[in-house]
Amino acid sequence: MNRPPPPPAPARAVIGITGHKGSGKDTAAEGLVAQGFTHVKLADALKAMLRKLLACQGADAEMIRRMIDGDLKEVPTPLLEAVAEIRVMEDRIEAMRESLASAIGAARDAYVADIAAFIQAAACGELEPLETDS
Repeated sequence: MNRPPPPPAPARAVIGITGHKGSGKDTAAEGLVAQGFTHVKLADALKAMLRKLLACQGADAEMIRRMIDGDLKEVPTPLLEAVAEIRVMEDRIEAMRESLASAIGAARDAYVADIAAFIQAAACGELEPLETDS
């Protein structure tokens, strides 16, 4: 028996509201919620990620609260310097990789494949012992 396809899902509107602190974003959102819209803040997801990152860097719960929603919200923190340094290192590694790729070409691909095979073998415990002179 052939059934008719289900009706299409109703169209959903996404409205983005931007503005400076205190410009009325939440007030505008409240008006939209009253009309049936759902209020989702991008900042909530960013804050959740930042909480995890700060915890990994050694900040306690009270310090994290102060840094994200309290009196330290606008104060630079050395706890995040490592993140910036990692990004700089990633950029440098990418630049070196691009330089290496253009200089070596196909040989680089074979080298990378060999390294990948070595890493996989090491991860799987499939490496053979090295021969020594003794």
